[in-house]
Amino acid sequence: MGENTRNTGYVAIDIRESECFIHRIPRKLRKVNESAYTPQLVSIGPFHYGNDDLSEMESLKIKYYADFLKRSEKIKENDLKRAINECSEKLHNCYEGIFSKFENNPQVFDEIILRDACFIIELFLRNTEDEQEGGKRGCILRTPWLRKAIKLDLILLENQLPFFVLTKLFKVVKPYLPPVKIPKPKSDYGTTTTFERPV
Repeated sequence: MGENTRNTGYVAIDIRESECFIHRIPRKLRKVNESAYTPQLVSIGPFHYGNDDLSEMESLKIKYYADFLKRSEKIKENDLKRAINECSEKLHNCYEGIFSKFENNPQVFDEIILRDACFIIELFLRNTEDEQEGGKRGCILRTPWLRKAIKLDLILLENQLPFFVLTKLFKVVKPYLPPVKIPKPKSDYGTTTTFERPV
């Protein structure tokens, strides 16, 4: 484990970094305030998949996924599936203790990641599109309380996707998307996230 580096008097220890970086909240913390760690409307990723309390949003995610595919006839579902499949093992390793849940059906895991990633990308694209130019913002962005609730769910620790999967999918479709005007942030402090834009 440790080895002496030449004549320096120091010991070098090789500590391997864990591949797993999306962890479950420890039970003791969760007991303090369950709702602070549990999505209220939308499940993202595998941890809360199948939660009956979040099932209503599943149909909306499927609709957003279908709308995402319709953005261009050149966007092929098989290309998106292939992109997920290429990094499937890496994705499994990102989530703490998730292997046993999908051991018998790894395709379900890949489908969850693909649908949820496309939902997020479609949501962000709609947020940046100008309504006057034919953008379809949908009920999430038009309804202030829903918008806020979704935003809060998207930042929960157990409700995450690895950023690399969003980047990978976006690279697949970016050549087929029209340029999107990014609105200037409206903030006294100079910066704000695009999703913070007033309704």
